[in-house]
Amino acid sequence: MNLTGLKTERLVLRGLEPSDAGPIALYLSDARVARSLENVPHPYPRGLAEDFVARVMSKTSADRHWAIEYGDGREAQLIGLVSLNAASRIGYWLGGPHWETGFATEAVGAVLSELFLEGTDHVTARVLQDNAASAHVLSKLGFAYTGDGEVFSVARNALVETWEYRLERSRWHQG
Repeated sequence: MNLTGLKTERLVLRGLEPSDAGPIALYLSDARVARSLENVPHPYPRGLAEDFVARVMSKTSADRHWAIEYGDGREAQLIGLVSLNAASRIGYWLGGPHWETGFATEAVGAVLSELFLEGTDHVTARVLQDNAASAHVLSKLGFAYTGDGEVFSVARNALVETWEYRLERSRWHQG
């Protein structure tokens, strides 16, 4: 997977860098963002973002991560992440100030195009049922609803109901 050079009309998706830890910690410290994700604690502990970035950069995991960057040159800033685990489940988040901009659809679409071009057969996703905006992103990208589920939310310290989705390469309509 090419972690550099994924570009859209407004975004660049790239591998993580040490300087990304600050923006990651800032955005994940927002309770609204943390509560929309499965594995992010709230309050967000000091040093966790640095540990995450170091682990990703060490490539000790089969998971893949792309920094979503908005802006040009020196003014570009990290606004969120797209991740893909070893089971081909995609996840994503944006910092609160960047919600309702279309950036999530644009970023996830770019990653999907790359994955399907490389031969990935399918990608799955799940969202917490009270995160309708994220479900809308998946629907816009052509994901099919496959059922309900349940996961433990670290930020909520509770089981939370989910919607499960799947997208087959043969049904991909972009790129």
